[in-house]
Amino acid sequence: MEVTDEVRDVGNSVAVSVLEELLREGQLTRAQVDLYRSKYAKLHELVLQTYEAEKLFLRKAKDLNHQLTTEKIRLERTTIEQSEDAAQIQTLNAQLKRTLAEYDAGSEREAMLQMQLSELEHEKRELEERLLEGERTPYSSAFLQECERMNLLLFEMGRSLLELDSGLKGDLSVSAAMESLMRALYDDRVPDSWASRAWPSLRPLGSWLLDMLHRQRQLAEWTTAMATPKVTWISGLFNPQAFLTAVMQVTARKNEWPLDKLATVVEVSKKLGPDEIDGATRDGAYIHGLYVEGARWDVGGGTLEEAVIKQLYPPMPVVLVKAATQDKMDARDIYPCPVYMTQQRGPTFVFTAGLKTKASATKWVLAGVALILDVVDV
Repeated sequence: MEVTDEVRDVGNSVAVSVLEELLREGQLTRAQVDLYRSKYAKLHELVLQTYEAEKLFLRKAKDLNHQLTTEKIRLERTTIEQSEDAAQIQTLNAQLKRTLAEYDAGSEREAMLQMQLSELEHEKRELEERLLEGERTPYSSAFLQECERMNLLLFEMGRSLLELDSGLKGDLSVSAAMESLMRALYDDRVPDSWASRAWPSLRPLGSWLLDMLHRQRQLAEWTTAMATPKVTWISGLFNPQAFLTAVMQVTARKNEWPLDKLATVVEVSKKLGPDEIDGATRDGAYIHGLYVEGARWDVGGGTLEEAVIKQLYPPMPVVLVKAATQDKMDARDIYPCPVYMTQQRGPTFVFTAGLKTKASATKWVLAGVALILDVVDV
């Protein structure tokens, strides 16, 4: 039985009982009881209809509230998804802008480097044309190779620094090479990409840069005069062996000697600096920039002597480098002194210079006497 039927039955039974009791007591007539029963039935039916309507309203309100809650959850979920999509789109746009910026920066950098490379190639062609107009000697070939290596080094320095500058500005992503360059600059070390194109050196970055400028200045003076310097700073060459080979080649051509039968001979002058040399020699070449380790050179006596206290690397006077046939070399009172590019010695060996000595050569061998081209502590 439904709830409305139960309510109706209970209401009718109560109303009938009350009316019948009043009829028995004589307070109401039968006609009045029937009238009241009719009115009560109508009123009761109206109340039940009102109750049913309210129940239906509450049910619909509950359904509507459920629908609204479901729709709200759906809208919130859609909003979150749209926000995530918007964030992803924003991230992709930022990446796209960064990629375009890197492309533009890379194109600009590539164009600039290409222009620098073209300028270097143009300068190289000009030098070669000037050499072709005159007589191209072994000396000029050696210096031309030095210019090529210096140009490659300067190009790499400019390229890497320009790339690092773009990375620090945010135009490019910072790569491992950039980080390595930054660490080297911070630690006052020569970056690996520069050192691989340069000469052997133990100098820190600041001193290395000054040394590089001096080397570049010597090459610039040569390209201006297009003639072998009267005194060559041999320490400022990438490949000093090539210059010494050029000395032997010139001597071999001049005297028509076989090149494989020649050896390098040195004569230490009494000139302490290149400014004291009046002009270039006709036989061989003057060089300077050598330092003695483990001994000293006695300018007055013209021989090796014991080192003076606190003079670790006394400089050598200007040295004349010549070539002579091996069978005519005099080994008496000569110490075959090894020449190295740096204090590291071993892998930087250049050649053997025969220095005059009054003492036995064994003494200087045991003392570890050597000539060094590039000394850091000077």
